[in-house]
Amino acid sequence: MPHEALAAAFGVDRSTVTRAIGQVRPLLARRGYARPTGIRLHTLADVFAYAAAEGVTLRLDATEIRVRRPRVGRPGRKAFVSGKVKQNTIKSTVVSDEYGSTLWCGGHRPGRMHDTTAARVEGIDALLDAYPQVTVLVDAGYQGLAKAHPGQVVAPPLKLRPGAPPARQTAWEAERKQQSSQRIPVEHAIAELKWWRQLQRFTGRVPYTKPLGRADQILRTVRSALRRDVLQIDGPHPIPTPDGTGLGKPLKLLTTPERSNVPIFLAALGEKTVRLAASQADGWMPIFFIPEYAGKVWGEPLRAGSRERDSTLEPLQVVAGGALAIGEETSGLLDQLRSTFALYIGGMGARGKNFYFDLACRYGYESEAIKIQDLYLAGHKHEAERLVPMDFLERTSLVGPRSHVAERVAAYGEAGVTILEVTPIAGDPVRQVEQLRAIVDG
Repeated sequence: MPHEALAAAFGVDRSTVTRAIGQVRPLLARRGYARPTGIRLHTLADVFAYAAAEGVTLRLDATEIRVRRPRVGRPGRKAFVSGKVKQNTIKSTVVSDEYGSTLWCGGHRPGRMHDTTAARVEGIDALLDAYPQVTVLVDAGYQGLAKAHPGQVVAPPLKLRPGAPPARQTAWEAERKQQSSQRIPVEHAIAELKWWRQLQRFTGRVPYTKPLGRADQILRTVRSALRRDVLQIDGPHPIPTPDGTGLGKPLKLLTTPERSNVPIFLAALGEKTVRLAASQADGWMPIFFIPEYAGKVWGEPLRAGSRERDSTLEPLQVVAGGALAIGEETSGLLDQLRSTFALYIGGMGARGKNFYFDLACRYGYESEAIKIQDLYLAGHKHEAERLVPMDFLERTSLVGPRSHVAERVAAYGEAGVTILEVTPIAGDPVRQVEQLRAIVDG
């Protein structure tokens, strides 16, 4: 993407973006996301599949970056106060290999979020279940993850009680140092990521208010910038921004983009944002998609958005899918998904502000969702996981014999899905995708 477009998106000067990219480009060239040459790791699931296939021991850690204190009245303001550094921070989870190469970096989370919770939010807990042969080295902040996956997640030894025999203290110290030396490459990966600080001070400035209006403007702004229009936007999120010296003026790209129609997909669940996706975006990416219920839940906003859709846009692409495992011996595999579903339904947001909880209720699982949320927020996560309806798991996945998966693929197609997005959870992931391709093409 041209530097001018990035500058407009982040609300910074073009020179700031250029300097930042100048720092990042050599890092990516030297510490790329491919190992060995030719393999491209695009998702966290790709990283685990690669580690399982190649016998790579992963290193996992979280890093925090200071941000400006969110303004008074912002929802969740206190969540940014880190218990570790006692300052306002954002947190990202990082995965590396034994060479310190950054294999994956997660999204920004509030600094107060515990490292283990952040890892579970990113889906690492579920992937550990899906790839039991993968070993992950972690620090003491992940003792909960290590307890849930003994022998697979390796944390430093627990501290000894006061008065332990000298021989035991010596053995403990040696074990701690050995684990630390094996885990240290992830610290090198984090250090390199922190070299990119040009945009750091701007992170966290935008409050999460009026998300529909902001998403609408982002869509229009990016498309306008790529057309080389002069960017002058009025409204609640004006461009140029009123902040600063007041000398800013509307600009357009100096260079001609290779493509003026870069596809933009929206991940949306609410009726208004789904309608926005159907009217303005190139694609829509729902989560926990049940083909049989899609018309009841999203039919009206999709139809309304389609009526408003610009005639210059191609037909809306719908991206959905779920866990993938094709075979006769798939019993018990869906239970691997319970922790993820319980986390999203029960823990991804406060009461009344959880989009995934609302979706489960709209699907007809309201009584189960209420119990899951009550248990999860009370700290009874395993009890919450057991209450996730098996029907919910089955309808949102492609797991079972070939004939069953073929029926599910047909159901997705009838519901309007144009692109299947899947996560293999058993067997050879490449082989699983090949079998799915044969079903789709057949």
